[in-house]
Amino acid sequence: MTPHAAAMLLPLDAFHGHDLMFYRAGSPVYRTLVARDSRWQLLGEQGMVPEEPGCIRVYPGYLYSRLP
Repeated sequence: MTPHAAAMLLPLDAFHGHDLMFYRAGSPVYRTLVARDSRWQLLGEQGMVPEEPGCIRVYPGYLYSRLP
């Protein structure tokens, strides 16, 4: 499976966003997302940054990596 296919697409509604950066396609893009006991940091726009193993895609097409 390619890293592109492995990055799960998740709705922004599943997270609490911190540090609003801008809006894209009418949706906010945050620097950090929090869901339950997980924190995720913005890597960048899909296709513009290399995808890392274990990263997630959040609508509207941004990649996040899990913080320790």
